[in-house]
Amino acid sequence: MAALPIEVQTPTDDAPLLRNESGTAYTEMLVCFMPMFLMITCLIQMALMNVAHLMVQHAAVLAARAAIVVLPDNPACYDGTEQNQLATGATGDENIIQSFLGSLGSRTPIPSDFGGLGNLIPAGSRTGDASDPQNVFSQTNNRYMAIHSAASMPLMALAPTPLMLRSRTANIGQALAAGGPGALLARMGTALVYNRAGLAVTFLNNGTYTNSFGERDMVTARVTYAFNCGVPLARSVMCKDALGIRYPTADAVRRAVGGVLSGPLTPGAVIGAVGAIRDAERSAAESDPGAAELRTAPNSAGLLIGMVTGQRFAVVRGEASMPNQGAGYGYRNECGHRAADTNNNDECQ
Repeated sequence: MAALPIEVQTPTDDAPLLRNESGTAYTEMLVCFMPMFLMITCLIQMALMNVAHLMVQHAAVLAARAAIVVLPDNPACYDGTEQNQLATGATGDENIIQSFLGSLGSRTPIPSDFGGLGNLIPAGSRTGDASDPQNVFSQTNNRYMAIHSAASMPLMALAPTPLMLRSRTANIGQALAAGGPGALLARMGTALVYNRAGLAVTFLNNGTYTNSFGERDMVTARVTYAFNCGVPLARSVMCKDALGIRYPTADAVRRAVGGVLSGPLTPGAVIGAVGAIRDAERSAAESDPGAAELRTAPNSAGLLIGMVTGQRFAVVRGEASMPNQGAGYGYRNECGHRAADTNNNDECQ
């Protein structure tokens, strides 16, 4: 009898392997584990974000309460800044380099600091339009900082711990600040620096950003906070990186900066990259007010350090309104109540 061709022979040794069901439960566990684990981590991250929303709303109430007292307070207590004013100076001629350097210190550089270089850099979103909070709050005064400190107090509990800031590998325990009183104290210490970069307080009057109020105006304080997401897996799904939270069109900024770094460093390439950042700032003011508000934080550029450590953030906002408590009277002297406590001069009594 002639043998069948090789291509039509049916192997019988493989048949038991096709019917073998050993390891089925382990395989099913591998398939279902990651979706279930992702869902659990997202629920934990969502719970933390809901807590953050409640605390940010409380911070907005404290900011409004502080504002209605600080705004009409004695100018002598705030280095002579005018009553009912939260910012000084015009900002229409600032460029993006001045803005970046100004966010790192207490003084906004003037164009002469750059020897005329500032004239080559395209202006940012500071066009004088009050719909962009950067136009209104880029040169804040001591009254504003007093209100910012009041809003920062309850948010110290939300600030990340030092371990969360310097590590790319976060775990759920770190996100929950597990570790006892030591971790809590470390978080509060970090908050003194972090809240100056991730906390912005802006004010509105009839829906428009403003830095000045009348004696009886309704003061609306809006608190915008960059909440640090620390839960693994969920942070990648629900939160943005440091550049994405600052610029909604972060991909365009990455391409522009990457083009400068990958090619020859020419003035044209640098100016083009700065122009892309300028466009991103303008689009943020129009499409993502939260991102634009975050850039008004005292040291907002500090959030960009998170690009090195791989931090992820979510924008949380709260708002509260109260009537200004201005009484329309002048103070008896320029000493103020603080000077009166330490000065026996009759003129300051």
